[in-house]
Amino acid sequence: MCDQVCIIIPIYKNTIDLQTQAALKHNLKMAGKVPCYFVAPQKLKSRFYDDHFGRIPILKFPDKYFKNAKTYNKLMLMPSFYKCFDSYRYICICQTDALLLRNVDYLLDLTRKGFDYWGAPWYPDHRIALYKFHADFGRLFGGRFFKKYAICVGNGGLSLRHVKKTIQLLRRHPLLRRIWNQNEDYFFALSGTYLDSQYLIAPRHMAQRFSLETNMKEVLENGGTPPFGVHAWKKFYPQLLERTISDE
Repeated sequence: MCDQVCIIIPIYKNTIDLQTQAALKHNLKMAGKVPCYFVAPQKLKSRFYDDHFGRIPILKFPDKYFKNAKTYNKLMLMPSFYKCFDSYRYICICQTDALLLRNVDYLLDLTRKGFDYWGAPWYPDHRIALYKFHADFGRLFGGRFFKKYAICVGNGGLSLRHVKKTIQLLRRHPLLRRIWNQNEDYFFALSGTYLDSQYLIAPRHMAQRFSLETNMKEVLENGGTPPFGVHAWKKFYPQLLERTISDE
């Protein structure tokens, strides 16, 4: 089990608020014996995390990748990032705005389904261009880069990624990943749906068993089961943490 999956928690602030702290402690409890790591900028002062989560190692990366969402996207598209975790089969990216609802046995079961990327479905589908070029430059490519692609699965805030297959994917498309200027999860969604048959993304009906975001209420009301976790719970389900902890 210990080499099957690890949980990666990106952090960039020197402290976190009490509500986020409570959610993170709950998530670590749900993780059980699965290895967990904080991923942080070099400049992060670790005292707060050492005091409150001392058993969790902090892996630091260059500050330039934690300036904003755009630079973080670049980090998530670097093969070298995933190489840091190549002793594991999968990594689970669990940002601090995610809340886990099931224990790690459920997660381990999903890693046996054969898919390389799991993320919350998008409702409705997101429609994106392959790349956002300036119009004159884009016309040189015959409009291919302006074609709109519908993607339905991939939210990266709580996502499960096959380490080896993700490294291979990124190495097969070096130019595209280097010039990519959209969300990193769009890259994987587009690759797994249209661009690369060797990279398998979980279909919507399976992905919603792993993670949900905006539409959990509708999924459960229509007979779906609670997922492994929920992303952006503060925004969409502000009472969820209190209810989840009270049920423990």
